[in-house]
Amino acid sequence: MTNWEDLDIEGKTIKTIEVNDDANRVTITTTDNNNYEMLHHQECCESVDIQTINGKDSDYDKIVSEFAGAIIAKIAEAVDDVSGEHSESATLTTYTINTDKGILTIIWLGESNGYYGEGVSFYKMK
Repeated sequence: MTNWEDLDIEGKTIKTIEVNDDANRVTITTTDNNNYEMLHHQECCESVDIQTINGKDSDYDKIVSEFAGAIIAKIAEAVDDVSGEHSESATLTTYTINTDKGILTIIWLGESNGYYGEGVSFYKMK
């Protein structure tokens, strides 16, 4: 689980949020020019990608652009084992970002044969 105090993102104002074309990396830039990333560090034979953002499975750039200028009040992370529903081993990681402009929910789905990690990292870039 992410330590939000160490991440030092709550209370910051979002400048931009970018989702890469493969839907496996989210970069949040704040107005103080800090960058934060959500991503899975690929090992081998697992798949970890964004399943939905605010309930939508496409048009991510349009959804996240609505949060430019929003102040991050609180972030929560939930991890659920959904093995058997999707594949031999599967994990849903949900990030709920509460802002003064509303709630941004990013749900990641990780799948593997059970040997490889399916987690998502959220960290401040140096």
